[in-house]
Amino acid sequence: MVQVIAGVSPAAEDVIRRAVAETLVGIPVDECKISTGLDYMDEETIFVEVRLGLVAQPFDSELDTKLSVKIHQRLYDIGEHRMPDLNIEFADGQKIMGW
Repeated sequence: MVQVIAGVSPAAEDVIRRAVAETLVGIPVDECKISTGLDYMDEETIFVEVRLGLVAQPFDSELDTKLSVKIHQRLYDIGEHRMPDLNIEFADGQKIMGW
């Protein structure tokens, strides 16, 4: 489920939704919230909060970076120049590779 809170075009929402679905294949996405605001440097930012369900296999932490880069590139490709800020929340007890 993707929930847009404020300030994001339908095209940007679609880009983010597709990037999440393509990158996190086989991992249940319980919630995805998209909002806008200022980051810690007072720069306009698109905040993407993804809450994942529990899976048996450890989460590959490289997927976090891949998703962030994919969202940023695709937003740029549609003319959106605000930097995305990705936050992934894992289910309690989720194992993560390398941790």
